[in-house]
Amino acid sequence: MVSAASSWLRFVIQFGTTIALARILGPSEYGTAAVIVVFGAAAELLRESGFSTLVLQRTSIRRELIDSLHYCNVVLGLALGIGLAVAGPGLSSIFGNERYILFALLLSPVFVFASLGSIPNALLAKNFEFQKMASIELTSVFLGSGAGLIAGLSGMGAVALVIQSVAFMTCQAILTIVRCPWRPSLNVNLRVLKASTSFVWNVSFVQILNYASRNIDNVLIGMFFGPRAAGLYNQAYQLMIIPLQQINGPLQRVFLPVLSRIYREPDRYRRFVRTIIFTVSLILWPLFAVLLVYSDVLIVTLFGSAWHESSVIFGALVFAGIAQALGYINSWIFVSSGQVRLQTKWSLVTRFLIIGSFFVGIPWGPYGMAFSYACASCLVVVPGFLVVRRRAHLRVSDLLLPIIWPAVLSVVSAVIGIAMKEFVPPSNIALFILNVTVVVFLIYTLALIIPPIRRQVWVVVTHVRGR
Repeated sequence: MVSAASSWLRFVIQFGTTIALARILGPSEYGTAAVIVVFGAAAELLRESGFSTLVLQRTSIRRELIDSLHYCNVVLGLALGIGLAVAGPGLSSIFGNERYILFALLLSPVFVFASLGSIPNALLAKNFEFQKMASIELTSVFLGSGAGLIAGLSGMGAVALVIQSVAFMTCQAILTIVRCPWRPSLNVNLRVLKASTSFVWNVSFVQILNYASRNIDNVLIGMFFGPRAAGLYNQAYQLMIIPLQQINGPLQRVFLPVLSRIYREPDRYRRFVRTIIFTVSLILWPLFAVLLVYSDVLIVTLFGSAWHESSVIFGALVFAGIAQALGYINSWIFVSSGQVRLQTKWSLVTRFLIIGSFFVGIPWGPYGMAFSYACASCLVVVPGFLVVRRRAHLRVSDLLLPIIWPAVLSVVSAVIGIAMKEFVPPSNIALFILNVTVVVFLIYTLALIIPPIRRQVWVVVTHVRGR
């Protein structure tokens, strides 16, 4: 519960900062920074890498293995940071903007800081130190957002987004290291590390593929259609991905260690998976339905009239968000059931399909890429569950039954939203807020009235409070 609450407060701060910077910078300047920040975002791969996932997945782990994982991660972070700094001139040439040389230099340290905080962060999560993690995240977001806003208001332009990313990752790493009682020693054992190489490599490779499939679209749009189109697309994508991150981020920290521990109890494991699927879809699907109905008003109200073209792109990306809500859970099942090699093979198929979809959509511009991406995302969900289910003791019904009521509520959400929009047109921000508030209130009130949903919600609350 602490993790979820802090995640939502973090969301409010981040989202408010995103809105402010979007209005200050405008689509073109925002898009210029969004392309380079994609490369800096790769630092998050180090923080949530196969090294840290191994710490979470193991029920017990030797101290010398933890030390070895930490130093390997730091060496990798240092190498990637140097690589980004050196790549600055090349990026400047590709995108035709000399500022990318400065951007690359400014972003390069985030890889080092991300690698330094990775294992300490995993140890805090493994020990369910969610209050510490919450305070670290909130402080880092507050300081990072503040730095970005100050830079934006000072007229620094696109560099404001770069400063925000660097400040956030630096604060997060330093605070995590300070708050975690573990301190690395020089007790590095390459033999112990070698035994875990397969797990680390497979998990990390899957994360790299996921990262590429989620970010290459921004790079391609920047290359083919320019910074303004990149800014419009990036804003629509962020609006889609933020709800996913706010729900699945805290749930992963709570549920992945638990799933790993109860994997050898098939009945309990199945019930837990069904609970997670129900929770994620019940929260996210009706929300996405409401966002889809109000996408045109939402974009203009939040970001200003200069961003109105993002609403069409966002409408297509909503369906990708609906599919990815379940895709996250598939990845937890792969890891908790020890099927990381199979996950790697499956990711090779699906991620290249996703990446290929962006190229398919290029002739139709950013909207075509968004639509093609949404179609590919929807196509891989059910096959992914079929691939992982056997060794995880799951049945097809464990995916289908939990999503029935969330799907029904999503349709009802859309219908109520369309009706409200027709009878009480959201012509100003007050009426827009009224529309959305009424729709959300009616939907979740209805959810608590329906007995099957009410019973399952109580199960979810019990699980979360227990964690």
